[in-house]
Amino acid sequence: MLQHFGSVEGQVHALKEASSMSDRLWDRGALKEISSMSDRLRHRGALKEASSMSDRLWDRYALEEISSMSDRLWDRGALQEISSMSDRLWDRGALQEISSMSDQLRDSDTP
Repeated sequence: MLQHFGSVEGQVHALKEASSMSDRLWDRGALKEISSMSDRLRHRGALKEASSMSDRLWDRYALEEISSMSDRLWDRGALQEISSMSDRLWDRGALQEISSMSDQLRDSDTP
């Protein structure tokens, strides 16, 4: 890029001028403000990304834990037993009787 300025003296002069311009802008607060804004945006974006990643990991962990717990219970036969007991009670009419009794009590309470 500096080859466009020809001689070494021209390149040195261009670098000094660019440095001087940068210093003047810094003194005016323009570069300070741009740098500060960039830092704030970077920080805000980093926090949002970290929060989003944390949420995704938490959701994934919770689903994995629930799935694992369900698998362990199923393996132990607990869920199979509960399902089987419910089926047997329904087949025997116990749940139907309880439901009917509940309906009768509700109806008798109504004036």
